[in-house]
Amino acid sequence: MNGPRTLNAASWRSGRSLVTFLAVSVILSMSSCQSPGEITTHTTAKPPTPPSTSTSTCQPASSAHPLAGLAYGPYHLGQDPNYSVYPSAEEVAADIPTLASLTGSIRIYSSLGPARSIVQDAERAQLSVNLGISLGRDAAANKREMAAGMNLMSNPAVSTITVGNEVLLRGDLPESKLVAAIQTVRAAARKVGHPLLVTTADVDAVWLAHPDLARYVDAITVHLYPFWQKIAIGDAIPALKKSYARIVSTFPGKKVIIGETGWPSGGPPQGAAVPSAENQARYFKDFLAWTRQQCSPIQYYYFDAFDEGWKTNEAGVGAHWGLYDQNGTLKPAFHSLLPAASPMTLSERAYRDIYVGGLDAGFGLGIDTSRHQYGWLTAAQGTLTLAYPPGQTWGSMFITVGQPVPPGHRHSIDLSGYGSLVLDMRLAPGRSAHPGCVRLGVKDRTQPDNGTETTVRECLNSSAWSTIKVPLTAFGGAVLTQLYVVFEVVFSNAVGPIQLNNIRYAPS
Repeated sequence: MNGPRTLNAASWRSGRSLVTFLAVSVILSMSSCQSPGEITTHTTAKPPTPPSTSTSTCQPASSAHPLAGLAYGPYHLGQDPNYSVYPSAEEVAADIPTLASLTGSIRIYSSLGPARSIVQDAERAQLSVNLGISLGRDAAANKREMAAGMNLMSNPAVSTITVGNEVLLRGDLPESKLVAAIQTVRAAARKVGHPLLVTTADVDAVWLAHPDLARYVDAITVHLYPFWQKIAIGDAIPALKKSYARIVSTFPGKKVIIGETGWPSGGPPQGAAVPSAENQARYFKDFLAWTRQQCSPIQYYYFDAFDEGWKTNEAGVGAHWGLYDQNGTLKPAFHSLLPAASPMTLSERAYRDIYVGGLDAGFGLGIDTSRHQYGWLTAAQGTLTLAYPPGQTWGSMFITVGQPVPPGHRHSIDLSGYGSLVLDMRLAPGRSAHPGCVRLGVKDRTQPDNGTETTVRECLNSSAWSTIKVPLTAFGGAVLTQLYVVFEVVFSNAVGPIQLNNIRYAPS
């Protein structure tokens, strides 16, 4: 995807810096059905099509899936690969039924993080995977990606390996180093027991500027975005067709894959290209209509399945490319075009994360004791460890809306639509932990800091993780529409050290 991007997020984002596209002066016109002599591409998934009005005798293929391919970013609200805050295996698994209802092929952008879970779940769901090997400027990170990708490619669900995503566009690597990486992967792919297509992905302008790169790949994977070309929605598909035709004619005999295309539902305009729910749905319908008219199927990966809130550096539109909202709800403009998300997807994405792998954006964390001791909290690998110091009357760790501030200056959040507070808790292993009890609580923005809020007692006696679920109705006196402290753990007796993670609000 186009637009400014954070370099160390290359693993999972497909956004790119805005560029001035090469002028396209010679355009091939494409009929509604291509003749047998034209260069075409191939796919195994094709949606049903109405009878063609063309005089050609060719008959487009069909498929039970609405989409031939779909890009998938698995991140929930508060998760961000820039900070290694990844979705859990359970969260990935919950998305798979929705993806399987839409397509037979998904594209992901990294071989690290949740990639293994995605590939394994895709295999069980009989989805093929276009596996990305993310490459950037960090040589050590590239080495890890290459190793992970070549390890995962043996899974039979993996049908395609995309070595680098918009690497040349960003200027992260010279062409020679990208070619070397592609050749290494192709050599490894030949040893795998099933066919693998090896490619790299970039925008049409880059492919036209680096034609020799085509010699080293099995297919041209091109990103086509009329939106980033600042083209009005009414002219978007004609512009895409021209760009696609130019690539096909420039690389005769080479398979061409549209690796990404789409339109955002929100954010600021790019020239005449205006993001909106209506325009997003119009582009989607027009693009699919064009692909369904072709006698030889066009292979593509539509961008993308879900909105991804972590994409904040893409000209204000990065978080708005999904067909579904980040919470899993199908966007209203697509109600007549696509199925609703699976109940599993909706349930898992309905949680409001507070501390899952790290502190969610918009929250602050504080700690205090009766003698104002502050050095007893550590955070590592998504887990909070609390070593309550001796000689205190009380101690507390609390997560607030925004940074902790005095009464009268506090922000709040409405969490009344959720049913319970859920977290994982245990005695820290190997730390001479002492069994004991703590109290869990929440507080609205008007409640004083004197310990009078309602708390719920929980006791620990094991270093095995235990999931604690407290109904929000247990926190009497707290106005759930105005919560300021969204989680607190209060100590009054010797216990611990204890560990916490996966703190979130669960649906009713």
